[in-house]
Amino acid sequence: MAATRRGGFVLVVADGAPVSAVPLPGLTTGRVADLATTLAEPGPGRIAPVLAELWQDVMAPIIARCPSGSRALTLLGAGTVRLLPLHAAGTVGDGYLLARYRVSTAANLSALRAAHRSRQLPARRLLAVADPTGTTDPSGRELRRARDLFPDNVHLADADATVPAVLTQLDVIDLAHFCCHGFADADRPSLSGLRLADGTLTVGELLARPRRPQPARLAVVSACESARIGRFLADEAVSLPTALTQVGFTGVLGTLWRVPDTSAGLLMNAFYTGWRERTLEPAEALRQAQIEIRELTNGELLQRRPDLVAAAAERIPPRARAQWERARRYADPYHWAAFVYVGA
Repeated sequence: MAATRRGGFVLVVADGAPVSAVPLPGLTTGRVADLATTLAEPGPGRIAPVLAELWQDVMAPIIARCPSGSRALTLLGAGTVRLLPLHAAGTVGDGYLLARYRVSTAANLSALRAAHRSRQLPARRLLAVADPTGTTDPSGRELRRARDLFPDNVHLADADATVPAVLTQLDVIDLAHFCCHGFADADRPSLSGLRLADGTLTVGELLARPRRPQPARLAVVSACESARIGRFLADEAVSLPTALTQVGFTGVLGTLWRVPDTSAGLLMNAFYTGWRERTLEPAEALRQAQIEIRELTNGELLQRRPDLVAAAAERIPPRARAQWERARRYADPYHWAAFVYVGA
């Protein structure tokens, strides 16, 4: 998929069908830049209009050309199209794309082929990296969930969460979960990265490393802007997910904008439940987690995830408790649409 000054286009490739070229007149480079600017300052109420436009101008015409039985989409965007949350396009009334399709992305076809060849890899040994400042997931619940499911784990926290320690472990583990501060440098994407105890683990450092001898199954980067690419040389898709893919990870879960800690924790909890307990593929587990966060009421979330929701429930006055339980606090796409899956 690509955007130009006068409009965009996409080539739809489906099993058993000829390649179909679909014009996208509304997908101009100027419009993509405007939408990317909106996403750079996210918040409740700001993401939904973007998703509605992306459905009408981009994804609805594409879906109309897909075979009726399709249930999975892999999006290969060119340039700044990669900044857009196309996987979550839609509206409350018409439904969101992820309600019907498992959506993943890839930097290019070569990376996608390599990921598919390794998608059945086992995931046994976990690297769990905690925010050394203690401000992200301060109670440690997100990492605790991952570590409970993977007893064979290496936990790097506080002063131990250093760049050399992380790089050493990346060569030998099957799964990495980063729960720390991340940032994207739009002008110099090789300097984007994750803040650790002794500095920043940058995209450039990862890209400079040799590929692992054996692929690893998954990297979960539960950090702000961890899947954003640079606005210059966007065709190169320089970002943490592509760097981790080049290191040897078959799949990478990242975010397109700053995400609130509570909703991120809820989504990660639901993701691991789907992947490890329900044995769903990672991309499908993420889709189901996003649907859960969007659709469940506060009362239902309190029943399923009391450790994450109970504190908020206790602050609600008794006379407002029934109304609070019926509300869907995390229905706004600001809370769930940032998460994307790269790879297979």
